[in-house]
Amino acid sequence: MTNDQQSGGWLVPGDHGLTNFNQQAGELSDAIAQDVFLISMHIAGTTHVPNIDVLTERLTFGDQVTLILEQNQHDNNAVRVETMAGEKLGYLPMKDNTIIAHLLVAGLTVFGKIEKLEERGSWHYIVLGLWLHV
Repeated sequence: MTNDQQSGGWLVPGDHGLTNFNQQAGELSDAIAQDVFLISMHIAGTTHVPNIDVLTERLTFGDQVTLILEQNQHDNNAVRVETMAGEKLGYLPMKDNTIIAHLLVAGLTVFGKIEKLEERGSWHYIVLGLWLHV
């Protein structure tokens, strides 16, 4: 992003090179808002979700899921994973959730997208891509 002195606006990356945007009505922030890929990880605890068979039947590749901080006696950084309808799928693994939890505590928007769905015996192996909205 660069300041364009002649037009009084900002040049930001667009579909066809740099595009001029002025700063009225939030136009600049909307123009540069994007989602940044952070990491992929599986959902832990799916074997403890009573209706996981029903839930995974409705999930497809690319579906968005919600990440929610949870007060949890087993994990100070617990991040619950839910469908967009608010149904619990499990948690981010305890060994991998610290940074994501801190981003959520800071008020940033982090969400997941389904990357893989597999049944491994009685275990539903679900992999998420985690994204930061900026």
